[in-house]
Amino acid sequence: MNDWYPKPPTVTAIISAATLDDNAKSYSVPAPHFADGHPEIKKQIIVSLKDQRLYAYEDGELVETYLVSTGTKTYPTIPGTYAILRKVPIKEYIGPGYDLKNTHWNSQFSARGDYFHEAWWHKKFGQPMSHGCVNMRLDDAKFIYDWAPIGTPVTIN
Repeated sequence: MNDWYPKPPTVTAIISAATLDDNAKSYSVPAPHFADGHPEIKKQIIVSLKDQRLYAYEDGELVETYLVSTGTKTYPTIPGTYAILRKVPIKEYIGPGYDLKNTHWNSQFSARGDYFHEAWWHKKFGQPMSHGCVNMRLDDAKFIYDWAPIGTPVTIN
């Protein structure tokens, strides 16, 4: 898949404040990028590590954007091109210093075991907080879980 997607360009867009949860008036929005010869790919997820924001595209149009929390410097979210590999409605995460039971709406996007999922244990979206996963609010994680089928391209940059 790394051959399919060039690094996405960035464009500036004005998004209605009604669609934002952080009262921003404008910000950089990554442009969707689809491979030539792959018209069957209709959806795409881009996560900006710099902006701590997820962008969901369908047919090249931005349909949702959410503040997220990606990995810290110690436990980074690795930039790259991925795809939704599997979905688990409720999962437990166990690792160094954490045991997080009943975590909802888990969409795995890397073979390393990184997921989009809710983060019921914090409300600091917009800043790095995770051990490599992409933490989301409950409703935002549910949207991605329901909206993005297995195989949906994911770009972390």
